[in-house]
Amino acid sequence: MWDNSCWSVFMNMAADVNVDEGYVHSPEKENYTQATVYARQILQLVMLGYNPYDFGDSHMNLVEGLLSFKNKEGLFGGYANNEWALMALKVCGEEIPDALVDYVKKVDLYNSKSVDMRGWALAELKGLIPDEEYIAGIIALKGAQTEDGTWGNINTTGCVITGFVGAGVNMDYLKYNGKGILDICQEKNYQEAIAEAVKKNDGVTLKDIVIAMGDVIQGSNVWQRYDLDESKWDKLISDAEDIYKQQPDPDLKNILEKANKIKEEKEYTKAAEKIYIEDIKLMNGIVDLLLGYDNTYLMSIIRKQPPFMKGLQNFPGYEISDKDMMDFFK
Repeated sequence: MWDNSCWSVFMNMAADVNVDEGYVHSPEKENYTQATVYARQILQLVMLGYNPYDFGDSHMNLVEGLLSFKNKEGLFGGYANNEWALMALKVCGEEIPDALVDYVKKVDLYNSKSVDMRGWALAELKGLIPDEEYIAGIIALKGAQTEDGTWGNINTTGCVITGFVGAGVNMDYLKYNGKGILDICQEKNYQEAIAEAVKKNDGVTLKDIVIAMGDVIQGSNVWQRYDLDESKWDKLISDAEDIYKQQPDPDLKNILEKANKIKEEKEYTKAAEKIYIEDIKLMNGIVDLLLGYDNTYLMSIIRKQPPFMKGLQNFPGYEISDKDMMDFFK
């Protein structure tokens, strides 16, 4: 088992692969030297259906650990630390510092040294900044496309594709000299490299392009899929109520009453749809109870959106069939 298994989890989740029988490196054995390490482990845990506020025998609170890296300005460090922190905060429903959004918008979205970070930033900022600023970032990243239709090496191109998918951009927009992005990838023989990466599944070999192709097929950005928003909160309460009707439990009744009260009182903002830490603890309380009824509940319902349409039907106007995708991967 290689240490940084979170990337392998991201690859598999992007492609909607069942990982129920898989194994990952324990977050309790990780060396937490920077915010990015905490953020990636949080994302991995949420994707696998674990509670990042209380994990393992040590009852490790990874969110608290991540927040310990936040400075007085609301930032989490250099390089990509702020981007990964933003991803993790969105997944947990934590309050997002305005300074963090501003930094990712002004620095990472236009990073002159890393196009990879620009791709990540594009997806992360969805819904957090004004439309005109977001569109400007989309146009600028499209303008960084090189003369062969890519954005540099295979993984950098993967990061950018993932960003555009997260932005909800029609993939036709990525055409270059009349060629679609999948045609361009095929000309570069990406499919052979992707097949080898999938075979190894080590989270190291060409991880970003595998995530990108998974996102294209699923029609959504893998990290955005797990953002904790109002729809997941409502879904959790609804399913918990159904279980309570079938198997009445006084503890579940009590916690559902609290959850519904929060639902009635909480005002969700379209900018961030924030759910604060006391609500998260309550949500995880519901989760703990429900796990006693169905061990697959957390993985199959709570953390994931309803199953996404295969192909790219939720990209308006983007006409590509499942056969086209299969042809690409032959």
